[in-house]
Amino acid sequence: GRVVYLPPRFMNCSIAAQQLLTLAEMYNKTVHVGKTVARSRGKMNRGHGSPIGMHTLAVGVARVGGFNMSIRCATLGQFARGEACTNLGGPLHSLIIPNNRLHDIETQALDLFKEHPSTSY
Repeated sequence: GRVVYLPPRFMNCSIAAQQLLTLAEMYNKTVHVGKTVARSRGKMNRGHGSPIGMHTLAVGVARVGGFNMSIRCATLGQFARGEACTNLGGPLHSLIIPNNRLHDIETQALDLFKEHPSTSY
């Protein structure tokens, strides 16, 4: 009868990106960004946003609000391969997928957090 608890584990951006890409592949790339996906009578109502894929823009943030906060901007493929997560450090991580239609100022702001700012996503 003694309850044994596992030690806490935190998901990082790399694992989150891998899981999103796996889901997108499982559902034939019908996982959409920008619109709510709802269930109706057991079937998925597909959103009208952009499908998620290897080239989908994502922003990884760690320890938001802390003195050692970290922000990285890359594609989901780069996050899944671990290329973009090396500079994020320890937990807690959040993975954000922005809308595919960004304002010029938003694009410029995200360029500040890309590893190679000249690369277009």
